[in-house]
Amino acid sequence: SSTPTTTVRGRLEMLLPFYSTENFDIERSAQSNALLWLEMNQTSNTPDWTDEMLSEKFAAATLYYSTNGDKWRDNENWLSDNN
Repeated sequence: SSTPTTTVRGRLEMLLPFYSTENFDIERSAQSNALLWLEMNQTSNTPDWTDEMLSEKFAAATLYYSTNGDKWRDNENWLSDNN
């Protein structure tokens, strides 16, 4: 039997199409920033995230970074465990 993929990156690479993950290694791309945020903010609950939850968190973080979310007038809680 194969070992399950437990890293955030590994799980995303299995879940998402290549065009969504090919920018993981491009520094400061929205996708690499979103991945870094997910990796840096893992908690004891992270392994319990469903594939859907992980995909949604990655999508929201990618949107945030690709649209300069840090400069939004109201960006409170976008990158928090509340979402």
